[in-house]
Amino acid sequence: NKVTTPADIVESTSAPLIAEISETKSSNKVVVTKESRTAVAEQFRTLRTNLLFRLSGTDQKVIMITSTVSGEGKSFITLNLAAAMALSGKKVLLVDMELRKAQLTKDLGLQDHTGIADYLERSAFLNDVIQPSGINENLWVLSSGELESNPSETLLNDKMGAFFDEMKRKFDYIILDTPPAAIVTDAQVIGRYADVTLYIVRQKVTYKKHIDV
Repeated sequence: NKVTTPADIVESTSAPLIAEISETKSSNKVVVTKESRTAVAEQFRTLRTNLLFRLSGTDQKVIMITSTVSGEGKSFITLNLAAAMALSGKKVLLVDMELRKAQLTKDLGLQDHTGIADYLERSAFLNDVIQPSGINENLWVLSSGELESNPSETLLNDKMGAFFDEMKRKFDYIILDTPPAAIVTDAQVIGRYADVTLYIVRQKVTYKKHIDV
């Protein structure tokens, strides 16, 4: 009753399957670097190429990444896709929209005291909460920050539209790590700002019924 082959995905949904990423035994969270030539790193470069084909127009910059439940590798995919995009010379902003359970800043060893929640709830300036990733000069990170109210309601704030308008002027691509879609409504709320959505399916973890649409 779980996905085991690419055919299981193709048979369950009309959404295109654009990349396969192998499991890695590396302890490093970032497997895509300038020097990396591993099979996994090349698979992420393939994902980058296939994704760019689907972004048409200079204003299509927002990439949202989600999955069904926790443990499907969503944050790992998000982080390494962002690294791959930055390696192509594009200025990339990686946004941790996991307001309930931040992961990306931990993986990068960055501070999560202030972030997107502080901008939406407490009028923090974006220039003050965006920080360098520390892994690539073209990659910047906006952490989740410390949330005071319900995330879904916070994300409905009118400032969200202003946020994306400003970030589109400053960055070539904005990559969003959002909560699993089957657990909370956050991804659905954020989805209206996305130009393309990547839905992560993990072999022997994702149930077939979760992608049967």
